[in-house]
Amino acid sequence: MCLSASDCATEILSPHAEFPNRVLIEISRGCPYKCQFCYIGHRTRPYRNRPLEQIWRTVERWRPHTDLFGFVSSAVASHHQIDELCRRCLDAGLKISFSSLRAEDLTPQMVETLVASDQRTVTLAPETASPRLRHLIHKMIDDETLETVVAACAERGVENLKLYHIIGLPGETDDDALMIPEQARRLRALMTKIQRPRGRLGEISLNIGLFVPKAGTPLAGHPLWDPQVIRRRRDLVLRAARTIPNARVAVAGVEETQLQCLVSMGGIEMAEVLEALARDERAWKRHMRDAFPAWRDRFNAERGAPPREYRFPGAGRRQRIRLAEAAR
Repeated sequence: MCLSASDCATEILSPHAEFPNRVLIEISRGCPYKCQFCYIGHRTRPYRNRPLEQIWRTVERWRPHTDLFGFVSSAVASHHQIDELCRRCLDAGLKISFSSLRAEDLTPQMVETLVASDQRTVTLAPETASPRLRHLIHKMIDDETLETVVAACAERGVENLKLYHIIGLPGETDDDALMIPEQARRLRALMTKIQRPRGRLGEISLNIGLFVPKAGTPLAGHPLWDPQVIRRRRDLVLRAARTIPNARVAVAGVEETQLQCLVSMGGIEMAEVLEALARDERAWKRHMRDAFPAWRDRFNAERGAPPREYRFPGAGRRQRIRLAEAAR
């Protein structure tokens, strides 16, 4: 579908919406990256940009009613004219926010636009702090690049940093997971060094989700984590993260994530569960207790790989990558 054929933006402006009085505009669709766990990068290709002039016409249509705009995409910074769009918004005195940012694509112009829009928080998603796991999931940002981006944001007036990570990825160890609070501690120290002379320290927020396989992605067929293992690993990360100054930590619940796994990878048999949840949302824990263990065991038996071997797509063929080899 050609994105220029139609607009995709807010139609009803309301102070009671999730984003009050803010017009949301989709500026691109798909994703140029192919992170192994992500549905968008594998199932909604190719990546397509909405033309700049079309976006700006939508902005002009709403300017008489609001100065708050949000640009939406799975990879906002990948739009080839994002800096020009930001400059126009700054010149027009508009307040801008972005739905998602990749650290390696974030530009100085985007950061300046956020600060000028009274946005004091930048949200980034390293997904994992382990270089080995980054290689496995194709999240190819290194620590040096991440630290450079965070420092540049702090120097331009960004006060707070929000990070999204995943634990429970295939092949993850306790040491891999504990790299998350270690990374957060380094970034917190880097921000403090820049912010302390200004007399105002921000905070760092760690949002840690549990891995949920998505149908249609390379990780869809890998064995699911064991609930007891993931609870212990989650608690290890929590204990380490809570010692970081000026830090907030939020971790997804195991039971809720199990339900996500069922919905994500389940078949028609999930209809009965979803209907029951619709009738009584308080009953979901009972359904999880009854349904998930058997489903997980069947899933692992049918689609699982040997414990230390995981399958990832190569250049036009399936490759088996042993974790010990991938770490080299």
